[in-house]
Order: sequence, then C-alpha cells, then structure tokens
Amino acid sequence: MTDPHEPADRENESAPAEPDGAAVEPRTPVEPPLDTAAIQTAARAAARERASEIRTQQRKSDRRRTWLLRGGLVTGIVAVVVVVTFVIISFASPSQRGPRNMLSDGIRIGADLKALRTGSLGPGESPTEARDQDGAIPIRLYVDYFQPDSAAFAKANSKQLRSWVSDGAATLEIHPIALSSKSGSDQYALRAANAAGCVAEFSPDAFLDFHVALLAAQPSQESGGMSDARILAVAKKAKVQSMSDVTSCVESRRFGKWVQAASNRAVNGPLPGTKVKAVSATPLVLLGSAQFVPSSYSNSKELARAFVEANGGDFTQDESASPSPSPSASSSAPAAG
Repeated sequence: MTDPHEPADRENESAPAEPDGAAVEPRTPVEPPLDTAAIQTAARAAARERASEIRTQQRKSDRRRTWLLRGGLVTGIVAVVVVVTFVIISFASPSQRGPRNMLSDGIRIGADLKALRTGSLGPGESPTEARDQDGAIPIRLYVDYFQPDSAAFAKANSKQLRSWVSDGAATLEIHPIALSSKSGSDQYALRAANAAGCVAEFSPDAFLDFHVALLAAQPSQESGGMSDARILAVAKKAKVQSMSDVTSCVESRRFGKWVQAASNRAVNGPLPGTKVKAVSATPLVLLGSAQFVPSSYSNSKELARAFVEANGGDFTQDESASPSPSPSASSSAPAAG
C-alpha cells in the first residue's frame, strides 16, 4: 500500500536545505512600464510655466527701465532748468538790482568818513531811507556828474562838508543820478553815475574821494564826457580798492538800469524825509528836511550859515563857519560835495 505522504517527503528530500542563519535574497519587484507621453506632457507644461515666469520678469524689468529712463530724463531736464535759471540770475541780477550800500538810492558817509554798509535794492523794490545818526544833521545831495553846478558846489564846499561829517556833526548821503540832456550818445552822465555805483559796491569807504575827484575832473559839456578808461584812472587816483571788480563793473555798465530807475524816482518823486516833491535840477541839497537853495553854488558861506542855524547857532559874516578839518582828514585829500 502506497503511503500518500511519500512523494512530499521525497520532494522535501530533493530540495537542498539552507543552512541556519543564511540571508534570504529579496526578489526585485517588477516596475510598470514608463508612460512616455505623460512625461513629455509634464515637461512641456513645466517649460511653458518657466517661459511665462521669464516673460513676467522681463516685463517688470522693462517697466523699471522705462520708469528709470523717464525719471532720469525728468531729473536731467530739471537739472538743466536749474542750471540755466542760475546762470540767468547770476548774469542778470547785477544789472537789475542796485549797488550794495545804496539801499536808499544813495550812499551815506558818516563819522570818520566811513560809508554805511547796507544791502542792495532789489528789482521792483522801493528805496529804504537810512536811519539818522544821533546828534548829526543829515545832508543829502542829488548830483549829476555832468552838471557844472554840481562841480561848483563840490569845489566851494568840500572842506567844510568833510569836516562836519568826519567830526560826526553831520552825515552826507550822496545820490548819483543822470539828468543831463547834453550827454548825447556818449551817455556820460549815466556812465559816471554807474561808476559811482560800482565804487559804492566794491570800495565804499573810497566813495567820497572818488565822488569829489570825478566832479573835479568834469569835462566841459562842449567836449563831451570822459571815456571809461579816464573814469577808471580817476578811480585809481582816488585810491579806490578792488579795481579789477570796479573795472569790469564800469565797462559793462552793470548798474546802468539802476541809474535810470533811480533817476526816474528822483525826478518823479516823492523824495523821502522831505517836503521837496522831486528833483528838477542838480545839485539838489537837503539840509535836514529842508532844501538849501543858495544864490550861488560857488559861495561856501551860504551853506555854512544854513548849517550853523540848523544847529541852533547864530552866524555872522566874519565868523568862520567851517570847523578845522579833523586830524583824520588830509589837507591834500579831494574835496567833498
């Protein structure tokens, strides 16, 4: 009788026995076949997404460059406008404004013959009257450097004016204007007043000496006015400082428009600090608030009498109304007036 378990036993006997502790080699799983079409589709989608990102970044970059370019152009235009404006102002303002130290349209000389420092009169501004010096009688002089009476007044009254001002008994405010109708195309009256403005700006303490020297050198009206070179020679002889600046100012007629404006203000009035309405001829002399009108501009005693009386004193014909010049005033210095 056949044993039903025998074949199984034989099968077991035929299978080699594995030693104890031997590792069992794992079986490699079988991978499914790759889906090539799906991979290509995913790659194309990723490429499209990347391309879209690149285009977006490019558009942003283009916009930034556009704004930077526009901003640069605007900044450049603004810079050019600023520079051009600065250049225009730099070149135009000196001819539009008045000279420094002539805020009242005139320059005031005080004690020790020093000029009062002030700013300049701006375009369209009205003159500002200088404050009176305590204890000093203000004397104002409107002068046309081509008028013979202006030269005669300076020659006759130089020493006493210089003495009164130097000692602090008076202040002298000089207003250069151009009224002379005989200047013609030469425009000497205007050029001389412009030169006075140049000296007031660049060498104010030499103004009085220059003013007097210019009147002393006044040419005859028949011969015409002095050249700019001759005016500058007078300035140099009067020891005007900063001659390079003064020369440029004179030759360019830097304050020519101011001279015209100041002359119009003087002629049309009103004149500040006085009842005198306007200037009709030169010299116009204001002693305090009153106009001094001599019988002759060559007579120094008439001004001396008026000055003494303005101080509350009594004047006699034999009395010397002109105090001795102060030690600081040289006897050889040009006359004031």
